[in-house]
Formats: sequence, C-alpha cells, structure tokens
Amino acid sequence: MPNDYVAKCPLAELQSQSAAAGAVATLVPEMVKRVPKLPHAAGGGPETERYRLFESVNGLLSAATSDVPLLLILDDLHWAGRPSLLLLRHIMRGAGHARLMFLGTYRETDLARTHPLAEMLADLRREQGYKRIALRGLDESGVDALVGAWAGHEA
Repeated sequence: MPNDYVAKCPLAELQSQSAAAGAVATLVPEMVKRVPKLPHAAGGGPETERYRLFESVNGLLSAATSDVPLLLILDDLHWAGRPSLLLLRHIMRGAGHARLMFLGTYRETDLARTHPLAEMLADLRREQGYKRIALRGLDESGVDALVGAWAGHEA
C-alpha cells in the first residue's frame, strides 16, 4: 500500500510531506524515486529515530486517507516481531481523525502469553474502536455446505 500511494500521489503533495518523509523512505523505497532530495533528519538516539519513523508513517497514512478511507489488512500477525507491532500500535493510537481501519488476523494457537502480540492485544482492549472477533472452524455440515457451494452440487 505505501508504495502504491507514493507512486500515485501528486508530486507536489509528496514534496509537501517531505519533511517527515525522509524517515519513511527506509520502509518505502518508492519515496526516494519520486522525491530524490529528501531531507535527512538530524541525529538523535535510537528512540528518537524510532519515534520520528513512527510519526512519519502516521503522517503518510493520514495524507493517504485525506481523500478516501483506507482499510489495511494485516495477515498472520502472530509472525510479527516487537518493532513492527510497536509501529502498528503507534499508528492505531495516533490515527486520530484519519479514515483508517485495520483488520488483523492471527492464529491463537501460535500465540504464547509472552509473544509481543499478546501484550499488544491486552493493551488494545482498553482502546476505543477496538473489537476482537474470534473465528472458529467449520463443523462437518458447514464443510459439506461449503464444498457443495464450490462444486455446484451436493458433495
């Protein structure tokens, strides 16, 4: 998605976002192609750089949703590491009035209590707008109905 947005976004709009875009360029290579002279942020420690990156991604998503709403589908979150989940949590908390919705999937069976996603899900329960929907497998009659629908006749 970010590469698509950057590739299709009017150049003037991208250039107006370029103050924060330098950090995003590490994640979105298309940004460097479209705006080759991105400003590099002045130093700071790793925490400062991470915050700058997170805020830059927030800004990019906010700009991307200014004209149209956006649904981000994140599959297999149980494989995500702590840094990616910290970015996701930051975006979710900082989305403000952006017309942005996240749909994340994960396998509960692959999620230990110590997994960073388990911590994040516990934190998100307190957030407004967060909803968890548990999906369960189909029973035998459900599988029969699904296969029959695909086959076009009773299985």
